Amino acid sequence: MTIRDIWQAIVRRWYAVVAVFAIVAGLTFYFGQNDGLYTTRTVVSFSVPGPSDPLEQGGSRKQGVITFAAALAREINDGREPTRYASADAPLYGAGIRQGVLVGLPDTGGQWGVFYSRADIEIQIVGPTYEWVEHKQQTILAKVRASAEAQQRAVNVPDASFFSSAVEPITLKIDHVAPSRTAKAAAMAAMAVVAILIGGWAALTWDRIMRRRMEQATLATRPTRPAISNEVML
Repeated sequence: MTIRDIWQAIVRRWYAVVAVFAIVAGLTFYFGQNDGLYTTRTVVSFSVPGPSDPLEQGGSRKQGVITFAAALAREINDGREPTRYASADAPLYGAGIRQGVLVGLPDTGGQWGVFYSRADIEIQIVGPTYEWVEHKQQTILAKVRASAEAQQRAVNVPDASFFSSAVEPITLKIDHVAPSRTAKAAAMAAMAVVAILIGGWAALTWDRIMRRRMEQATLATRPTRPAISNEVML
């Protein structure tokens, strides 16, 4: 099949191309109405009671405190291990999630293993509105505090020996993530290419179907020739 044959099929079945362009345009407009997402990466740090090293940033490096924070994160996740991605710094929305929560410890072990270097619980939240993300943030923070106290009281830890927790103030910020104009233009161009390819395929396929039906209808209506008798008249 030559390019001329394809072009003729598109011209004959132009309505198939128009239908595909209408569907793609509708989808592009629908997704284009999205003003972006709201996201936060809130960190709760745990440390042993008493004066801490002023040079140490974040949660404690002691294995016991890290184990406690990991168990706490697992409890917040209803007993499930948190989902891990190839990069610990990858944002939750980068995985295609538009509304969800991820609670876990920052993993610095890479792709070959799991290694938690600090007793930090990281709460990643992504959602469609600022209010939804803020509500989830406050709800999970309250659950972390309550669960930390309940776990320590369950083993009769004195109040003076409780692991102290602190929320890093800068991580309470909720950011708005939206595509740039360049990204929107690139997305529209990509959708246009998709519409052209699918439209051409739809026109070509529909043209083949219709031509096959016409050929079958022609054969069905063609008169049949009478059979020639081989009998010899005596």
